[in-house]
Amino acid sequence: MAYYLEGARELLEKKIFRYQKSLNFYVESEEFTGTVEGLLFLITNSTSVGGFKRMAPLADISDGYLDVLIFKGIKISDVPELFTSLMGGRHVDHNKVMYLKTKNIKISSDEELTIDVDGEKASTLPMTFKVLENKLKIIVP
Repeated sequence: MAYYLEGARELLEKKIFRYQKSLNFYVESEEFTGTVEGLLFLITNSTSVGGFKRMAPLADISDGYLDVLIFKGIKISDVPELFTSLMGGRHVDHNKVMYLKTKNIKISSDEELTIDVDGEKASTLPMTFKVLENKLKIIVP
């Protein structure tokens, strides 16, 4: 809990929400195609992300789908409720969160955005993310 509280304190002290502006993400997938105004997006295949054990509570590493979350227009006043929802995995129903499962998704934006992949800077949008089923062979001795 101290980890989360310290993170919240940092966000408030740096007044990140004062300078943060929403971006237009253009999303193309079989499940949804359209523009979403948001602050950030997250694509995962596991339930646990960045210390949040239920960030993608519907994720299943063996279902063949990516779990996509787009956080839309969050204001500082939304943080307490959204944080509480995140802790319980109930944020997927929050009106500031778009959650979908897909096998293939392309995301682009009007602005040049560098994407972070598991803590490392990757490329810039547009990017396409897709499931490559049965591509990793694991040998258990």
